[in-house]
Amino acid sequence: MGFTLSQLAYAEIGARGTQVSGPSMEEILSHALEAERIDREHVRRTNRALSEREALHLVSTRFHGGLQLGVALAAKGDLDGTGRRAVWDGIVRSRALSFDTMASRGRAVLESSDAEVERLALAFRQARSGLASAAIRAAAAPKDQAAAVALRRAQAEKDAAERALAGRSRTFATEFEQARVGADEVLERLPTDTALISYWIDWDWFSAPLEKYVAFVLRPGDPAPVVVRLGSHEEVDALVAAWRKKTMVFTGEGAEAASRAAGVKLRRAIWDPVAKYLGDARRILIVPAGQLHTVSFAALPVGKDRYLVDGPAAVHYLSAERDLVGGPAAQGQGLLVLGGPSFEAQPRGELLAQTSSYRGPRSSCDNFEKMRFAPLPESAREASAVEKLSRAASAKVDLLLGPRASETAFKELAPGHRFLHVATHGFFLGGACASTLDPVTHEMKSENPLLLSGLALAGANRRAAAGADEDDGILTAEEIAALDLSSVEWAVLSACDTGSGDVESLEGVLGLQRAFRIAGARTVVMSLWPVDDRATRRFMEKLYGLRMREGADVGTAMQGAMRAVLVERRRKGLSTDPFHWAGFVATGAWTEAPGGPP
Repeated sequence: MGFTLSQLAYAEIGARGTQVSGPSMEEILSHALEAERIDREHVRRTNRALSEREALHLVSTRFHGGLQLGVALAAKGDLDGTGRRAVWDGIVRSRALSFDTMASRGRAVLESSDAEVERLALAFRQARSGLASAAIRAAAAPKDQAAAVALRRAQAEKDAAERALAGRSRTFATEFEQARVGADEVLERLPTDTALISYWIDWDWFSAPLEKYVAFVLRPGDPAPVVVRLGSHEEVDALVAAWRKKTMVFTGEGAEAASRAAGVKLRRAIWDPVAKYLGDARRILIVPAGQLHTVSFAALPVGKDRYLVDGPAAVHYLSAERDLVGGPAAQGQGLLVLGGPSFEAQPRGELLAQTSSYRGPRSSCDNFEKMRFAPLPESAREASAVEKLSRAASAKVDLLLGPRASETAFKELAPGHRFLHVATHGFFLGGACASTLDPVTHEMKSENPLLLSGLALAGANRRAAAGADEDDGILTAEEIAALDLSSVEWAVLSACDTGSGDVESLEGVLGLQRAFRIAGARTVVMSLWPVDDRATRRFMEKLYGLRMREGADVGTAMQGAMRAVLVERRRKGLSTDPFHWAGFVATGAWTEAPGGPP
């Protein structure tokens, strides 16, 4: 229905252009947004009975004709303030529909006193764990047909268990208060001295190229957002790719200058057009879209030798505008810190290196079977430093190092803690990795993208020897999403590429950060590229000093940690390329301050 009404609306606009009488612009917009509302409600109701995989497929194939018409009209300047606010309200309500369903499902199970729901929830968790184990075994033996069959069977069992749980939980079927949040509720919670930038990819049928980035910019008290046209989808994504490529080539003559030149071009495309509307905001909340999820905005260069992080405003990311409204405060206690896992006492097979400078594979990972995780000495030192800084702030800390930094320990101990810190190798089996693992990872990617990213913990290099019912040292995003992390205020994923994953237009990045958020964690600190072991330790020491000891909010702590590392590098005459200090970003619920002793 949404598509049909949208087509009619386009026809009406065409008629107006030829001076043929017809409905007013307000009526056309009203019809288009009503079509979007009906279709959105249909998706919500349908998602209740689907597995996450099925819900993601439904959302990804949905045509947002009514909403995109409204965005196109707003970007052209054809709408007044009321119309622009109505369109933005549709954006707020349409983002992350599948995420809302999965998160609500988890909360409903936790709050249920129905014995049958508890039984089905246990079956679902077991099926999810079984799927993760089957995926690891299949990836380790890509030519083993029996393993591939077992993977498909495990996926079917997980889907069946999830549908059974969704059908039984009455609480889940009615718990959509967070999903009902719209423009009014978001604006009511926008803090003083804070600006909100909502990026969006517009399917603009009025001009070519069809797909364009636009930005909705709001300040407290503004009756409606300002709508800013940016570049085409193709142009902006190319600029993002060029900047990331240059930023990660951080050695050699001219490397820093090349990175800076690419950053200037990107800043002019995605930041400069909106900056004029931010006023004197001291805090900027960003909802990314498309490949902007992979950009560290604080690292965009300004002037001769400065970056946005040098300015007065701290940047924080939201996965959706509704994050600003938030939910119940996290009630966990203390910190769980894992670092320096013992991947293998006597390695079998070729390691990436005897010790690694990076917290993730730096090659195209020949295949998952041969992938070995090298020791990370600095990650153990980092974990110990985090423990000391947190204890100095009167926090209770559980520290797991070496063989104790295991998958089993994380699953058992993470629920109930208020803060989580994991310093290890991260991985994302996308791009080159996915192609080399054909056909298994291609099937995994299309069936369940949460199986393609994870964290390596103790025993990860002996995963092939793990039994079907044993933890294998590989903690996948799929397994994390099955945990109860509703106690967690923030989770710090101190590893390479923990912000990587498949990018869905309205669902965000399907990877580790989404898994932690579905499990209940309010804020996730993650990396956007491979991070250096020693540099990461220095960054984390600064971050925890600000967050725990000085009580800074997340955005201020992140800005302060980046600045501290950057200033230190300037003082020593070292490269100031963003690779060294801007790899981590925070996304999720924004909070004023930690809110009391951890």
